[in-house]
Amino acid sequence: MLSRVAMNERSHVELITVYEICRLLGGTLDIERTFRAALNVLAAHLGLPRMMIVMPDPDGDVPLQVHSSVGLSREQEQRGHWNVGEGVIGRVYATGLPVTVPDVSQAPEFIDRTGAFAAPDDAHM
Repeated sequence: MLSRVAMNERSHVELITVYEICRLLGGTLDIERTFRAALNVLAAHLGLPRMMIVMPDPDGDVPLQVHSSVGLSREQEQRGHWNVGEGVIGRVYATGLPVTVPDVSQAPEFIDRTGAFAAPDDAHM
């Protein structure tokens, strides 16, 4: 269990992270650049090795695809396709409700279509 000091430090880092991301989101209409910068802030501040933003495919070839990522190769990004309602990602999109998955290796509903989240030592999100 974290001490009160450690919890306060973590809360401070999280607040700074939210502030930085809000600043980025309000600074430009370039969604590609903004999402990449926001993911980089999360990686730097919270130490997350891999993250992705999944959005509907603008061409309509597949319902949902990786739009932006940090820590994924180009090949892994290209494998990132899900149907609406499929796995955690498709369910979040279908319902509009957020989900927290603290350990993807222990979540049978998490579909690692990219192959980027299979490493057991990096499974905690």
